[in-house]
Amino acid sequence: MKTNLFRYLAAAAAVLTLAGCAPMIPNDAGTVRDIYDMKQMLAESTKRQELIDAKITSSLTSIENKVDSCPNVQPAVDDLAKMVRDQQTQITQMNQQMQAMMVVLDRIAREKGWPPMSAQPGMTPLSGQAPAPSEDQAQPMSGGTPAVQAFNTAAQMFNNGQYDQAREGFRQALEQNPTADQRVEIQYWQAVNHMKANDGKAAEDAFLSLIKANQKHERAWSSFEKLAQIRRQAGDLDTALNYYKNIVDIYPEYPGIQRVRDAMAQIEAEKAAKGGATPTH
Repeated sequence: MKTNLFRYLAAAAAVLTLAGCAPMIPNDAGTVRDIYDMKQMLAESTKRQELIDAKITSSLTSIENKVDSCPNVQPAVDDLAKMVRDQQTQITQMNQQMQAMMVVLDRIAREKGWPPMSAQPGMTPLSGQAPAPSEDQAQPMSGGTPAVQAFNTAAQMFNNGQYDQAREGFRQALEQNPTADQRVEIQYWQAVNHMKANDGKAAEDAFLSLIKANQKHERAWSSFEKLAQIRRQAGDLDTALNYYKNIVDIYPEYPGIQRVRDAMAQIEAEKAAKGGATPTH
């Protein structure tokens, strides 16, 4: 697994030179699609690796709590824990490199007048591979910190529809000194949990708070989409449409951009059927 990840990262690093080397920019959309396929393979590989690391870390944490009476085992446990942490750091760096490369490629696509590359058919899961995780399913974090453990427990409760228990779990996770990125992820799923529990006011407040504090984070744009869904469900089509337009106008590379465009078209049709009148917020 690690060998494959490093091979993909090496290719990603090479493509990053496109940002500063105009003559090297690919001249056909097929080349860029091939690179996006590589990006998808990396994303799927790292997701599987993160799931494995999360299970290993959980087991290590359990073992570490029990080996005090076995000093001969402790060094091996410590070495294994360090290897897992090092690999998690490498995966994080690889994903950061890939995200930087995607920014370059999307800019190239816009400059050449190609359709958004991430929305093209070639970007669907590769044949024989598992589909991407559902937008409504919280994925476990890797790592063994108290914040990660609390989040993973809350995420499992959320995925099982235990929203009251998950609410308390996400609150506890935020109290365990998560990293900045972990805090954003916890806050996002805390807000989604409010939404699933039909607490629209709490969900809107939470999403707006996340957006205000993390305007450049991708979860801010996911929050805009969730806000649009809340307002649309409440019958406030104008506000929902404005939220969706924010995404399209400012962040056309948003991974769910086609879903957003489809929702906008549906709202426009609903408004036309109602003669353009919609309730106010």
